[in-house]
Amino acid sequence: MSVVPAAPGPELAAPGDLRPAARATSACCRFCGAPLQHIVADLGMSPPSNAYRRPDQLYQMEPFYPLRAYVCQACFLVQLEAFESPEAIFTDYAYFSSYADSWLAHARQYVEMITPRLELGRHSRVIEVACNDGYLLQYFVARGIPVLGVEPAANIAPVAEAKGIPVWVRFFGRAAAAELAAQGQLADLIVANNVVAHVPDLNDFVGGFPLALKPAGVVTHPAKGHATGTLVHGLLGEGIGGGDDPDRPGIVHRLDRDTSGLLLVARTPRAHRRLQRAMRERRIDRRYLALVHGAFPPALTVDRPVGRDPRRRTRMSTHSDRPRDAVTHFRLVEAVPPYSLVEARLETGRTHQVRVHLESAGHPVVGDPVYGRGRGGLGLGRQFLHAARLVFPHPDDEREIVVESPLPPDLEGALARARAEAGAGTR
Repeated sequence: MSVVPAAPGPELAAPGDLRPAARATSACCRFCGAPLQHIVADLGMSPPSNAYRRPDQLYQMEPFYPLRAYVCQACFLVQLEAFESPEAIFTDYAYFSSYADSWLAHARQYVEMITPRLELGRHSRVIEVACNDGYLLQYFVARGIPVLGVEPAANIAPVAEAKGIPVWVRFFGRAAAAELAAQGQLADLIVANNVVAHVPDLNDFVGGFPLALKPAGVVTHPAKGHATGTLVHGLLGEGIGGGDDPDRPGIVHRLDRDTSGLLLVARTPRAHRRLQRAMRERRIDRRYLALVHGAFPPALTVDRPVGRDPRRRTRMSTHSDRPRDAVTHFRLVEAVPPYSLVEARLETGRTHQVRVHLESAGHPVVGDPVYGRGRGGLGLGRQFLHAARLVFPHPDDEREIVVESPLPPDLEGALARARAEAGAGTR
């Protein structure tokens, strides 16, 4: 499709033209803030979507707005200008998701898939942003899993509530997420189906997810080819990513389930190729913090191949029949008897590498349900493992990028309890 420069000034209605005149565009990209200057599709004038007229409104004036799709020259997001406020469009909403039987079947299958995958249960919480009439959350409720719907359409919320789903009538963003966190309503899973395209402030919307998630929680929403993928996959569905693996598009550095911290995801295929090359050349520095059992030496390098455990196929092992080279360098950060806080620097990147190497060295990660050898975990519901630091060359100009992530509250709390126990033991 050809790209047509936008008109520099207002489009004035010609004499006798009854269409409302379109205003001059001064819009900026809702993602990166760059000016919107190029139109990829101009469909003329249109009334707002779902603005159905009541019989008493048939002889009243109806607002029409330009229906033009712009492409941002900076980030290539295709978007419409925003004319009406979100409150005017979504407060009284005409679409009820449960009208579609095929969509209900998809929702049920999703719940059947994600519940065992994330080990969701009565102590979990699932939040759906734009939950509509409860088409999805009803299947979590049937399994006894606590849920919360966030839905701005006040006319739809009662339908979901009638299905036993608590609904917060609110637009989601950073402020709403902060309120959820203050109330202690953090989620193990946040779902946002078919909502990103309706959001006027993408950065505020997506910025709310980490605030409303438990430290090791998961966000999912669908994208083309990844109907049950992660938030990362949802962003990739907008044209972000790279790589040949359809299950991990754009992923350069990933995390194990229930490991918190930093991910590295490419936004373009070109960036993905360059970052993958930097990874192969070992120019990406990845460092984790782990609290482990036992007295750890000042420094330790574990050079032991890692592969699938031949007896328990869901585990990885240093005694695999198909091992791959794996090297991890460890450094003692703090002795917290009977624990040790250590830093792990990856030289290679195998699945579960840090956890397997620590187990093989006799120092399993505190709280690790797979490799922890049944030891207690300071009240943690997951392993004490956090991707704390990434250093990598920028894919465009090779300048060094340093990103750090502090310990999340649950790990900080566990470390504080360990220090308190260690202090009590020395008195």
